[in-house]
Order: sequence, then C-alpha cells, then structure tokens
Amino acid sequence: MQLEMFTAAARPPKARRRQAEVSATVLFAAWADNTLTFAEVARRLGVTDKQLYALARKHALPKRPSMFRSSGADDCPDAWGEPEAEETCDLSPWVKARIRELNLAGEWTQASRFA
Repeated sequence: MQLEMFTAAARPPKARRRQAEVSATVLFAAWADNTLTFAEVARRLGVTDKQLYALARKHALPKRPSMFRSSGADDCPDAWGEPEAEETCDLSPWVKARIRELNLAGEWTQASRFA
C-alpha cells in the first residue's frame, strides 16, 4: 500500500506547439517593409514574436534594421509643429523646460535666462 503511493505516475503526452501558417509571399512582403517594427510585422501576420523568429530562420530571411518608435512624449519640438527658432540666442521654451527637468542649469547659466 505504501509502495503504490511512491510509484511514478505516467507522464502526460507533450503538447505540440501550433505551427504558424503564413504564406511565403505575405511573409516576404511584410518582412521587406522597413516602415514596420518587428512587433508590427508579427501583428500583421497574426503570429507571435517567437513564431516570427522561427519563420525568419526557416526561410533564411536577412536581419531587419533596428527600429524604435517613441510614444511621442519626448519628441523634439519640430515633431509637434513648433515654429522654427528665431534668429536670436534665446533658447526655446521646450529647451528651457528640458534643462529645468534634467537639472542641467548650473553656475554657468544666467538666472534670468531660465526663470
């Protein structure tokens, strides 16, 4: 009776992973589109990142260029449509705010300039 308690139970069969089914032409077209990030390519194809890596290996696709899309919060002022700087030496309000935010204003700055 005690022996039955310590006998090994039968292992359940291993679950097979679902193979990603994507046509080669759609995969190649999405992979060649340099305006898309890696995650966007995977989303467009309806596969996970790991499945896309496996497909890229299977089809010997070249490396994609590194691409990063920011959320827009830290973009430079020109991305927001701020007008070009005037012909003065004054800093734009955005630059002044960033200097204050990053605590870069030191002794070399004039107090009136960043007030």
